[in-house]
Amino acid sequence: MKVLHTADWHLGHKLFNQTREEEHAAVLQQIIDLIIAEGVELLLIAGDIFDQHLPPNYAQAQYYNFLKALQQTSCHTVVVVAGNHDSFNFLDSSKLLLDSFNIKVLANLPETLEEQLIEVRNPQGELQAYVAAVPFLRERELRQGQMLPYEERIKALRLAIRQHYADLAALLADKTALNIPLITTGHLYVDQGQRDGRSDYIHIGQADLFPAQDFPALFDYVALGHLHRPQKLGEQGRICYSGSILPMDFNEINYAQSVQLLEFEGRKLLQNKTKPLKLLRRLIFYKGDEQKIRAKLEKLAPKGEKVSDLLKLELEVPQFLPALEQEFRKILKDKAAELISMQQKAALNSREKAAKGPEKDLAELSPEGLFDLYLQEKGTDPKASQALQKSFGELLSWMQEQDRD
Repeated sequence: MKVLHTADWHLGHKLFNQTREEEHAAVLQQIIDLIIAEGVELLLIAGDIFDQHLPPNYAQAQYYNFLKALQQTSCHTVVVVAGNHDSFNFLDSSKLLLDSFNIKVLANLPETLEEQLIEVRNPQGELQAYVAAVPFLRERELRQGQMLPYEERIKALRLAIRQHYADLAALLADKTALNIPLITTGHLYVDQGQRDGRSDYIHIGQADLFPAQDFPALFDYVALGHLHRPQKLGEQGRICYSGSILPMDFNEINYAQSVQLLEFEGRKLLQNKTKPLKLLRRLIFYKGDEQKIRAKLEKLAPKGEKVSDLLKLELEVPQFLPALEQEFRKILKDKAAELISMQQKAALNSREKAAKGPEKDLAELSPEGLFDLYLQEKGTDPKASQALQKSFGELLSWMQEQDRD
């Protein structure tokens, strides 16, 4: 049996107000083509289908048209779970309709654990696999630690997530004799995952630092979403992030975009291949003084049939030069690159650079990172800063849960 694992589509995403619609269309078609070429029978989408809680109409159309196109392929079953960016109620709104096409959507946790267990059957009705479908787990759905002190609440939430997976594994314990794949999903941050210094935690107090060893050994594969860099964790890579299908910002320029292609023989995972996706356009970031940037712009490829790449510039200048952006745009007029962001920063000597520390692009900071920078610039006492950060994390968590309703 062949399975395809993907996550973190972020349909509807904009980069510096630049739509990614064409780019998403290109990679979604590649996924369809791969499913056809490989004869994939089960598709797992592990959260963050959309970038916003209320996605634009074109993003909704891309989602439904993709699922429609699957009906003409070998893929007879699709499992979709919600991520922290998704509106749970929006995904659930089409659940009953999609179920008639054997597309199983799980956003809000159902009343019973049994409803999270999905039987995967081929068109002949033969049982091929079980999927324990787990979306992004919200604190109030787990009903743990709401009235506890902050530190105890974090511990209770982490234990509740572990218990949830353990309970699902217990329900599947008697299925091991069937010798079919037992799979689960998740949308969280596992502690062995590489996040490259990013602070996009999705539970209070970094409670989503979930130990990889806490996934029950019963599961033959754990399909994860949330981290955008593809990576395999645990023994034989059975715990896996497929990564995002597009780079979401200029911090992800060096990430590979991919999906995971799995092949099972009984419960044995015969192959777990990372299949790269080709990008319609690149993200390009140039940093340096005016002369250095000019030279790089001149070397860019000329315009052709290919869609233009997206370009961000960060210049070190002795003083602000108001006409510089217009000059650069003239150079780019006949180049296959579109300038979407340009910053001019005062050039500092080595002593000033050391005192100021690394520059931060506010547009690419998470809410937590932005608040931390604010506290630093205000000179907040470290103890007070820690308390304020905790309070801010709780408030942000509460607001995000309200938005997902």
